[in-house]
Amino acid sequence: MTPAAGTPTDERDALLHYAEHTARLTRDLITALVTEDDVDALAVQVADLAARLADAAADPRAVRVEDSDLVPNHIERDVSPASSVRNPIAPPMRIVPDGDGYRCDLTLPLQYQGPPGRVHGGIVATLVDHLLGHAAA
Repeated sequence: MTPAAGTPTDERDALLHYAEHTARLTRDLITALVTEDDVDALAVQVADLAARLADAAADPRAVRVEDSDLVPNHIERDVSPASSVRNPIAPPMRIVPDGDGYRCDLTLPLQYQGPPGRVHGGIVATLVDHLLGHAAA
């Protein structure tokens, strides 16, 4: 049986699918236009979701990210706050091979804004640091 379009096919796909929706929630929290009537109902739903996630979360001391052997609670190194599709705070940055080098094009959503209409300097520094680290690797 072939999975339906958009259905995760393995654990990694499921984690990426989950992170995609979490990142969307993060963006939508910044840009949502809600009325006072909506705020209370949405706050209850978000609080419930946060509690469910906290209940499901592993103890951070039990999560291993330093090696690649597959063990329970192992998370691949794909958790970077600068570019990981698994990390909901990471900007939508994808570094792709381009000839002898690499290329990265991105448009940053509102949650990365510093001065009005501009990206926050700390975010720019994080992205440049990540790109330089990638180039040096």
